[in-house]
Amino acid sequence: MKDHYFRQKFIKEVFIMSLVLVFVIAAWGEKTNIYANTTKVYSDIDVINTVNKMVETINSKKWDKFTKYFCEEEQKYYSNYFLDSQITDGVKQIISMDVIHEYIVSNDEVKDDWLIEEYPNLLKDTNEVYSVIAEINCKVNEENQYFFNGNNFFLIVLAVENDELKVVQFNRPNSDIVNKIIINEKVDSNDEKKASEKGLSVLEAAESGLVINAEGEIISDGFKTVCENEKIRRGITTYAVDPPILNHYTSYSYPTQIKVKLNKTGNNRIVTVNFTTYMKNVLPNEWIPSWNSTALKAGAYCVKMVGIYRAIKPMSSTGGYNLTQSTQNYVPNSKTYASTNSAIDSIINMGMANTAGRIFFPKYVAGTSGSKGTKGSGELKQWGSQKMATEGYSCEQILNYYYSGSDYSSGNVNLFSYNIGY
Repeated sequence: MKDHYFRQKFIKEVFIMSLVLVFVIAAWGEKTNIYANTTKVYSDIDVINTVNKMVETINSKKWDKFTKYFCEEEQKYYSNYFLDSQITDGVKQIISMDVIHEYIVSNDEVKDDWLIEEYPNLLKDTNEVYSVIAEINCKVNEENQYFFNGNNFFLIVLAVENDELKVVQFNRPNSDIVNKIIINEKVDSNDEKKASEKGLSVLEAAESGLVINAEGEIISDGFKTVCENEKIRRGITTYAVDPPILNHYTSYSYPTQIKVKLNKTGNNRIVTVNFTTYMKNVLPNEWIPSWNSTALKAGAYCVKMVGIYRAIKPMSSTGGYNLTQSTQNYVPNSKTYASTNSAIDSIINMGMANTAGRIFFPKYVAGTSGSKGTKGSGELKQWGSQKMATEGYSCEQILNYYYSGSDYSSGNVNLFSYNIGY
């Protein structure tokens, strides 16, 4: 009886100690994310191997395997992409790819280029997202803004999905990070350095508004080459000084069309839309058509330059599309409004660049009615544009309120003019 008592007491004490240990481990686990985040952590080698295996599927044209290397959202897109014989842009352009260099880069260095509006997977904990700058020598059957012959640079962003590494984003990086890598990394030979510099020059030209290939030849497919029109420029009187020349180029690439992924209304189908038609089917869905004409004009600049930026620097090189309905709310055959059409027509020969003469992605969000929002935030508030317009601010003043002094533009933005020829 006594032994039974001590045996029960011992079992009870062990049980209590076990419970305490469980609570201690659980608390510690929560603090260290052991239970909060069970996602497998991948090494740099794992990330590089995933990219290399994906490239192998491109060379072997094993499209089923290629598709599986992408996140679920993109897999849905590629399942239609490879069935549509009318789509020829994107990875279908590739004859062969040869990986030259791959650089794991800090997420902080490229996070501004993550397309989180279009790819929600990138909103995961940053420990589950990996960024790679890849230099890949491409041989293609057609050169355009997605791929060209020679050394191409790509930003490849991978995220953990169902405990597997999946490619989420595959497009061109900004030239500054590539330039930094080329300068800091050892290059094996002068020929290799020249090939890298040619690839870099393509990125730099795109950021200045011109689509070229590695040999510096202007690519015209889907674009109209336009020039600054001195006569028009000198006729503008709204500036204290002459509108500055954007950069050393005299030619610019103006998109005649844009490829939109209908991720909201069209089951991820790609449509090719006349660029002016695209703008006129976006503005009334982003700005309220009854608003002040100056607010609508500021909106027209934003809508136009987001479109131009993504026409020249597409969201998806492998997918062969420029943007989605999440980038801007493009609705095919939108209701026609004279006010928004007039706003688009009023800037048909105009564009916007930053102080340094580079085109940029003019981010905008709804904001709050009756509030201008933060000056120099780099994020135009749509309701703020209406408030400022009704208070007598000009279109230029509205744009500069948000973009001047921001990460996009150190000083005032440049509204430039050109003759698109139609």
